[in-house]
Amino acid sequence: MAANGQTAQLRAKQRTVMDHSPTANDQLTANESSMENTNEYDQPNANDTGEETANDQTVMGVDQPVMDHSPTANDQKKNPGKRAAVEASPGERKRKKYRANYMQTQRKLSKHERLVGLEDFATHLKVKYSLSLPTICTLSELSFVKKALMANADTCSSKSWVKKSNSRYDCRIPNCKAQCVYKKFEEDLFVLNKFVPHTCKFERKKNARGKNTAPINAESIARRIDFLVKRNPCLSCTAIMDALEGFCPEMGIADSPRFLPGDQYKIVWRARELVRELHFGSDDDYQKLESIQQELQSIDPQTYFNFEFDRDGHYEKCFCIPGAFQRAAPFCAPIVSFDASHMKPLGRRAAVGFLYLFTLKDANGNVHVCVGHSGRETIENWKWFLKPMFDLVITPNKMALISDEHTSICPAIAEVDDSFAKWSACIVHRKGNVVKRYDKVAGELFENAAKAYTLEQYEKCKQKIKDFGPGLYQYCFGSYLDEELEVTTDERHYYRSKMEVRNHEGDLEKYYRNGITSTQTSEIMNGQPGAGRSFFGGWWRYHHPVKMIVVSYNWYMRRFAALKEQAKTFNEILTPRGEKIIKIRVEKSTNCLSTSLLETLSTTAYSRNPEIGTQVSSVHDEGENTYYEVNLRHRSCSCNMWQEWDIPCKHAVAVLKRRNISPYEFCGDMWRRGKYQEMFENMGELITVKESGYDLNPEFKPPLHGPYGTVVATMTGKEIQVCLCTMCGKKSIHKQPGPAQHARIKSSTDLASRS
Repeated sequence: MAANGQTAQLRAKQRTVMDHSPTANDQLTANESSMENTNEYDQPNANDTGEETANDQTVMGVDQPVMDHSPTANDQKKNPGKRAAVEASPGERKRKKYRANYMQTQRKLSKHERLVGLEDFATHLKVKYSLSLPTICTLSELSFVKKALMANADTCSSKSWVKKSNSRYDCRIPNCKAQCVYKKFEEDLFVLNKFVPHTCKFERKKNARGKNTAPINAESIARRIDFLVKRNPCLSCTAIMDALEGFCPEMGIADSPRFLPGDQYKIVWRARELVRELHFGSDDDYQKLESIQQELQSIDPQTYFNFEFDRDGHYEKCFCIPGAFQRAAPFCAPIVSFDASHMKPLGRRAAVGFLYLFTLKDANGNVHVCVGHSGRETIENWKWFLKPMFDLVITPNKMALISDEHTSICPAIAEVDDSFAKWSACIVHRKGNVVKRYDKVAGELFENAAKAYTLEQYEKCKQKIKDFGPGLYQYCFGSYLDEELEVTTDERHYYRSKMEVRNHEGDLEKYYRNGITSTQTSEIMNGQPGAGRSFFGGWWRYHHPVKMIVVSYNWYMRRFAALKEQAKTFNEILTPRGEKIIKIRVEKSTNCLSTSLLETLSTTAYSRNPEIGTQVSSVHDEGENTYYEVNLRHRSCSCNMWQEWDIPCKHAVAVLKRRNISPYEFCGDMWRRGKYQEMFENMGELITVKESGYDLNPEFKPPLHGPYGTVVATMTGKEIQVCLCTMCGKKSIHKQPGPAQHARIKSSTDLASRS
C-alpha cells in the first residue's frame, strides 16, 4: 500500500510538470512562425536548438528524467523538429505537412512572375549604369550585344569588350572586373542578369599647362579627324597621327615606332575606318536605292533616276540625271563629254564596277555633271546609259558627243540612234596612242593637225607628218595594222577642220564644238582627287557606288547654288570667261588690217556679191602673213574661229573696230551675262538630298561575284586568282579582245558608212 501511494504521488507530480511545458500544438505553431520568418535558402540555428533542448531536459528532469520518450541531444541537432513530431498526434502531423507544402508553393513564383522580376532587375541595371543594352533578347540577337557594349565603353573611357561565350562578355584587360552576363531563361530567351562596369579607364595625363587630357578612344579620335579623312580618305595613319600631334597635342597621340607597348597606331586606324564608313558608304546602301529614288523625285519630279537588279535581287546598275542638269543643257556648249573609269578600293572595301560620267560645259566654264554606275564597259551597259541621255538631253538640244575610242561606245550609239553621226574622238587619248607607237614629237604633230582651224593649216600639218615618216602618216590619215587587223582612219572623227555631217538634204556641212576637243571635263571629275579640288566635293570613285550617286548629286546642287549667288554679282556684258576671250582677241586684232578700205574694183565687187552678202571684208593677218575673209552678216570668218567659239575672232574684231562697232554685239547669246543668269533661273531651286536615314529594302542584295579564275598579272608575271565578273578585276586582266581605237570602223554600225 505504501508502495502504491508513492507511485500515485509521483504520477501526480509528473502531470503537474507536463502542464507547465509547451504542448504539441504550441510547438507546431512556433515552428510555423519560424518558417514564415525564414526563406528556403536559410539554415537552422544550431545554438538556438541546443538551448531549447537543454531547457527541456532541465524541466523534465526535475524528479524523473524522460530519457525513453524524448530524443537525444545529437538527434535534436540533426533534426530540430523531431521532438515536436514525436509528441504531435497524427492529425497534428497531417496539418503540419499540409502547412509546409502550402508555404513551399507560395515561395515558388509562377513562370511569368519570375520573368517580370528578372526584367525589372535588368531595367534597374540599365538605369543605374546608363546602358543601351537590350533587356531581353534571343540567341540570334546576342551577337549584336557587343556593339551596344562599346557605347558603354566609350562613356566609361575604357578598353574594349571581348566575347567569352554567347551570353557573357568580359574586358580584355586581365585586371578589369567588367562583366556583362545574360541569364538563360528559356531555350531561346536570355535576360540581362549581371553588369559590372569597367575599372580599366585610361589614366588622365596632364599637358604642359597642367590640364587633364581627354580620354583616348577610337570614337573621340574619329570626331577629331572627321574633316581630314572626309577631304582625303587615302591619308595614312602615320600622317593622321602627325596631324593630331601637331594640332591636338592634348590628346597625347604621337607617331612612334609600331608594335611598342605604347603604340597607338591601331586605335588611329580604327578611328579612320569609322570615318570612312560614315562618309564613304557600305554594302547596306544597296538596300536604299528605292528610298533614294522616291526622295529625289519628290524634290524634283523631272529628275531621272533608274536602277536595275537581276532576278535574284543582286545589284547591277543605277543612273541619275538631275532635273537641273536637263534644264541647264540648252544654255551650255552643244557637246556632251562622257567617259567611264574604274572605281577605287578604300580600306577593306574592294573596288566595285565603273563610274559612268556625262558632263556639259556652260558659258563660264562650269561643269554640269550626271553620274551612273555599272560593271565593265559593254555595248549593253553603254546603251542603257545613252538611251535616257539621247531622249532627255542630246536629241532635244541637237548636241554632239565626244569620248574615248572604247570598242563598245560607237556600236551602242548606233543602236540608240542609227542616224546620229556627230561623234568625235578625244584627241588627248589619240595622242597618247601616237606617242606610245612612235614618240613625243609625233604626238605633237598629230595634235597640231587635230586642232587646226582651216584646211590650209591642216594641209601644212599633214605634210609635216608625212615628212616624219610613212608609218605615222598611215596611222593618222591612211590604213595601218592594229593587232593583225587592217584599220582605215576616218579624218572626220579626229580633225577639227574635217568634221562634217550630212544634213537633211544630203549635203555635207560642218559642225562646231565650242573649242572642246577632248574629254577634259569628264577626266577632271573622275581623276584621283577629281572634284576634290572644289570645296564642295571630291574623291567620288572612292565612295560606295550608291553613296557616290547621292554625293555627286548633292555636290552638283551645292556647287551651282553657290555659283548662282556669284552670278548675281556679275555686271559685265559677257560672262567672265567670255570677257577674257574677247579681250585677248581685241589685243591680237592690232596685228590685223582690213584691206576693204582700199576700195579697189575687185574688193568692191567682191563685197557686193549677193551670194555672200554686202558685209564681206578681207583682212590681212600680219603675224601669219595670210588673208582672211570676214562676213559680218553670216557671222563667219575663213579662219573658222568665229564659227567654232561663237565669239568674233581677231580678224572680225579688226573689221568691227574700223567700223566703230562694238564686238560685243556679235557675240553669241550663250556668252551673255543675261543668258547665263537665265540658266540659273531655269534650273530652278537647287535642293540637296539627305545622305543617310533612308529606308532599307532587304530584297536588294550586293552584286553577285564569280566565277573565279587564275590569270597572269601583266606587271609581276605571277599567277593570281581574280573574280571574272563584270564588277571586279583590273583593266589589264579584263580588257576585251580587239583594238579599241578602231572598233567603230570594224563594227556593223559604222558611223563613217552613213555619210
